[in-house]
Amino acid sequence: CVMAVWLGSCLTWWLQGKRKLAGLVIALGLLSLGLVASQGWLAGFLNPEGRLQVWRTAWQFWQQHPLNAWLGYGAGSVGILTARGVWNYGFLHNDWLQWGFEFGLIGAGLLVLALLVLLRRVMETPISASLAAWIGAASVYGLIACFNFPLHIGATLMLGVVIWAAL
Repeated sequence: CVMAVWLGSCLTWWLQGKRKLAGLVIALGLLSLGLVASQGWLAGFLNPEGRLQVWRTAWQFWQQHPLNAWLGYGAGSVGILTARGVWNYGFLHNDWLQWGFEFGLIGAGLLVLALLVLLRRVMETPISASLAAWIGAASVYGLIACFNFPLHIGATLMLGVVIWAAL
């Protein structure tokens, strides 16, 4: 969450023309990230028994049933599989993977199409302070979605913080 907010804030400042501030914050963030990595604090984040195992299991399950790879297992199927004891994860710790798992390649394709239409609209619009804030918030959401399930309240509140700070 913190890295996503950091990158989203830098993107917002960059789009608002505050390039020196964005560059300084990027440099400080990279130094901090180097410190965290050198201390081994990130080892637990992607450990073989954690997120990587969740993702690997979901991919294997998805690949074993080719028709469901296209159609998906249905909305909420990850929770249902948890309740039935197939696995013990309530969600897949990756919203994009969960979307593909639940709605298949067809649903994922529709999501990508919707995002491309939205991106086209954004690119046609002159960048204002509020649009820059929304772009920053969307990038935070997208990054958080790679490693978590962003509909959790903490992540949603962080998006509000980014928008509020940018405005």
